[in-house]
Amino acid sequence: MHLLVTTLDLTYGTFLQRALKAEGHAVELATEPHEAVHLPEAFDFDLAIIDSAPPKLDGLEALRSLRATGRSLPVLLLIEGRHAEDRVRALDLGADDCLSKPCSFSELAARLRAVLRRRALPLEPTLRVGDLEVNWTHMSARRAGRKISLTLKEHSLLAYLMRNAGRPVTRVMILENVWGLAHDPQSNVVDVYISYLRGKLDAGFDKKLIHTVRGLGYRLGEE
Repeated sequence: MHLLVTTLDLTYGTFLQRALKAEGHAVELATEPHEAVHLPEAFDFDLAIIDSAPPKLDGLEALRSLRATGRSLPVLLLIEGRHAEDRVRALDLGADDCLSKPCSFSELAARLRAVLRRRALPLEPTLRVGDLEVNWTHMSARRAGRKISLTLKEHSLLAYLMRNAGRPVTRVMILENVWGLAHDPQSNVVDVYISYLRGKLDAGFDKKLIHTVRGLGYRLGEE
């Protein structure tokens, strides 16, 4: 799943990001309340975890603003303390579930799975961008009917690019979400694997699907 974690507590947010990535999720970490509202407009998230930790981060207000946009993104709200009225208010404002802090990560992960089960989110087995078609169930890829052989890591990178088709993604975002690594300015692993994908997806085609966004990163999509 592609998850958004919003918290003012960078230490706690980093812990959640690493723990959720270890569970196999792609995780974006945001440290400003407004990002809980604006990031879902730019990226395709499956669920948002909003930490309503005092004194500055008003998770309830972020939740209210998110729901005011009309987005049905599932939200798990974390609340300091165990006051029932706070949880009731959160649910009334549109949270799919709320969890009192402090809590164990195992409980948080279980609540997350429960929210996703209730939402019955479909995992679309086939994604298409232009004449590129990728089936994640069978780990197969074709472009204009031509079969493309990809390694497991190339599949993971392509999955991230296709989930964000039409939007530029930075090298840092790719490194964190595909490799689960912090940014290393000395590493060129992203550029190397982008080159691999270009050789397999774009070679022999007049219309290229992988584009360099100067000064930022890469974008997958038609011109």
